[in-house]
Amino acid sequence: MHAIRDALNLGKVIRDFGDSYPDGAQSALESYHHEILERGGRAVLLSRNAFTHSQERDAIIMAWGSEATSLPEEKIVLDHYKP
Repeated sequence: MHAIRDALNLGKVIRDFGDSYPDGAQSALESYHHEILERGGRAVLLSRNAFTHSQERDAIIMAWGSEATSLPEEKIVLDHYKP
């Protein structure tokens, strides 16, 4: 998710260079880089603490503000494509 967000944000930064390239590029990229590090650091800390209590019996594990649950078991069959 972060890689996709980073790529989209970088695309916007590059698009907005306009006539300021290369002079304005460094400033724009520094701002982009700062945002990545700040958001990424928060994500790492949240990830590290996500399962702190997962070894406790009946612990509720949260993910993105919702209770994490197991996926239902299901059988998926991929049919061969026949033109």
